[in-house]
Amino acid sequence: MTGSHTDHKGFTLLELVVATGIFAIFMLVIVGMFSQFVFTQRRNIAEQALLEDVRTVLKILEREARTAFGSTYQTIDSGQGVVFVNQSGDCVKYSWGYGADAEISLGRAERNVEVGGGCDDSGFGTQNSMLRSTIYVEEGDAKFIAEPAQTEDELLTTQGFITTFMNVQSKNETVPSLKIQSSVTSRQTVPYE
Repeated sequence: MTGSHTDHKGFTLLELVVATGIFAIFMLVIVGMFSQFVFTQRRNIAEQALLEDVRTVLKILEREARTAFGSTYQTIDSGQGVVFVNQSGDCVKYSWGYGADAEISLGRAERNVEVGGGCDDSGFGTQNSMLRSTIYVEEGDAKFIAEPAQTEDELLTTQGFITTFMNVQSKNETVPSLKIQSSVTSRQTVPYE
């Protein structure tokens, strides 16, 4: 019997199409998972940068306010700033400033306190901006509340405190806005004279 018997070594067209389809679906799943991972990672990095910027500025403010004389705490500009006498006897002013594109900055300025004088919003020079980067805030979404320490017979009966409220948003739209409240209490045990 002579017949033509051929040995086929290879894949049929149908087998190649099915294998290519399975490979394409597998790659789509892998690429989708990878792009979701990259998106989540970028959002987490932007959120961490936002928190770090806010934390840095609040730490500077809190360190100086904690050692200041709580009996001199007072808000200015409808809660947009706060002034107090620090432990060195300088009148210090911190205030929120709003720039283009709702960018916010926290400025700091100081001046000498006149002998027997108080600490108010007058006589300050240019403020040094301490915060300008990944944060923006709608005007009015950052404010201070200050309650001076109460005194009686030259003794403190209550400690003064400063509370900061902020509703901050990253310039990266994928990061949700954060509502932050931070309070600091004076450690001074005597009123400022």
